[in-house]
Parts: sequence; structure tokens; C-alpha cells
Amino acid sequence: MTPRSSIGQARYTEHAACRPHPTRWWFTDETESVDAYLICISCPVRAACLAFALDHPDLEGIWAATTPEERGRLRTRPRHPSTRIPSDDHNPAGA
Repeated sequence: MTPRSSIGQARYTEHAACRPHPTRWWFTDETESVDAYLICISCPVRAACLAFALDHPDLEGIWAATTPEERGRLRTRPRHPSTRIPSDDHNPAGA
């Protein structure tokens, strides 16, 4: 999901697949979060989005097809220069 002005605009957001969609999709427990997840998994800037989200632990919602809980688990693992994107086999919205 594209970051907002309160945390600064990251360069990658210009090419983010989420840009044309309603922001609320990434910040709900409803069916819309499934749409957000599906948009994220094929986003061309997913790796940059995940790196941004991992660097900002206070972020809520879906970022790079991960939930806050998933990002918390990723932060506890050793981090390599190329951030590994979690498997697309898991759908955090339960659909």
C-alpha cells in the first residue's frame, strides 16, 4: 500500500499496483482486504513495499500482501540485503 505524507512518500509508490484503488481496502477486515491482497501479490514494487513496511513497524493494514502480524514475524528473522517476500500460498484475509 502506498505510504501517506505522515511517514513520507517513498519513490516506489509511483508504480504501485494499489494506487488506483480505494485506500480502505488495505485497512479493513472485510472482503476488500482479499482484493488488496490479490493486488499486492502481483505488484511490480512489492519488494520495495515490504522493505518499507518492515522498516516502519507501526504501520497497520496490508502492505506487500502481508498483515501486521506477518511482518512482525518477518522482523524477528535475520534480514538479508534482498528482502524475501513471503509465499503467495497464504491468504491473510482467509479467502
